Amino acid sequence: MSTASDVVEYLMAGATLVGVCTAGHLNGPGRYTRILRDLSTLLAELGVSRPVDLRGLTLKRIAERREKHWVAVTQPKLPVVDDDTCTGCGTCEEVCAYDAMHVNGKARVTADACIGCGLCASACPERAIALDYYPGGLV
Repeated sequence: MSTASDVVEYLMAGATLVGVCTAGHLNGPGRYTRILRDLSTLLAELGVSRPVDLRGLTLKRIAERREKHWVAVTQPKLPVVDDDTCTGCGTCEEVCAYDAMHVNGKARVTADACIGCGLCASACPERAIALDYYPGGLV
């Protein structure tokens, strides 16, 4: 977890605590201050006064989707690499525990190995990797 959006997503999934240790390892200790500042801004944008107000929102949305007979995501969503933005830095390859990201000039996804966790996207310093789990926003 390395961004305020990551924190919000974990809270929405029901988390009572979030860990941001990896963010500091990858980006330095200043990342912690940035996450807190950005979280305050994001909560204000979402019209939420306290992080706890987001807790479990996704679970409620899942129940709503089930009631409406909407299809759940059951297969991994693969990250998409923007070749124009990717610098080939290799961060995605370093953080991928599934050996699904490889860099040979530009980042590439090995579909058979990818589980769609999104760590590559959250670790990419250029924001060149995206996952389309939440079209239209978080809430």
